[in-house]
Amino acid sequence: WLAEGLPTPRWVLLDAAHQQREHVHAVPDDLGLPLIVKPPREGSSIGVSKVLGYSQMLDAVQLAAQYD
Repeated sequence: WLAEGLPTPRWVLLDAAHQQREHVHAVPDDLGLPLIVKPPREGSSIGVSKVLGYSQMLDAVQLAAQYD
């Protein structure tokens, strides 16, 4: 989408090497809240979480990681 010049929401990729608490909890500082966490290779609903606060981030990332 970006390569074609289409507008997209801001995003962060948390690969397996960056799923520790300090990396995960930095994402809301960068993107703001609320935000959506999803597996990068799944459809639009499997493993998706809506995060309203920092305390939900780690659980959301762990859920998404189960599907990717």
